[in-house]
Amino acid sequence: MNALTSPGHVMNTLRCGLTGRALWSVPTQEEITPLVHSYMNELGDYGASTNGSYPFLSTFWCHPTRLALGIGHHTLQGFVLLVEDQDPKDGQTRIEIREFYIRRRYRRAGMGRQAVRSLLARWPGDWQLAVLKDNAIALKFWHSALSERSVSISVTTTHHYLSIEGSAGR
Repeated sequence: MNALTSPGHVMNTLRCGLTGRALWSVPTQEEITPLVHSYMNELGDYGASTNGSYPFLSTFWCHPTRLALGIGHHTLQGFVLLVEDQDPKDGQTRIEIREFYIRRRYRRAGMGRQAVRSLLARWPGDWQLAVLKDNAIALKFWHSALSERSVSISVTTTHHYLSIEGSAGR
């Protein structure tokens, strides 16, 4: 997609292409809030300053370039928060995986990896995400989940930034 694509087009495409399929749902803010609280508390274990809340959570239901998706078979076992943005270098649409979470009791069963691969398959453009530098478990997960993709990584004092090349080619 290019800069001429209307804002929110990609989020709408993802919402329509994923919901109703096994593994994916569009939860209400009330349904996802307890999981977000757990996620934020876990991030505190890796040095993130958090009080257990996510200040801009409501924007994922009212802004066209943001999307909250539920992950799980029959129950909400995790979530992903996505943001559609324009790359300042070339104006191309890219998607940021702002947050990704699977409840502890559902981890290590392949669901997270399946969700990531299913999500990336629905949008052929570029993706990006950030992982707290001290969160070695999350970094290992992302390396595994993205093993079939071209990924570049930059590291700062606080984060690993992963840029995932889209399958559409340039």
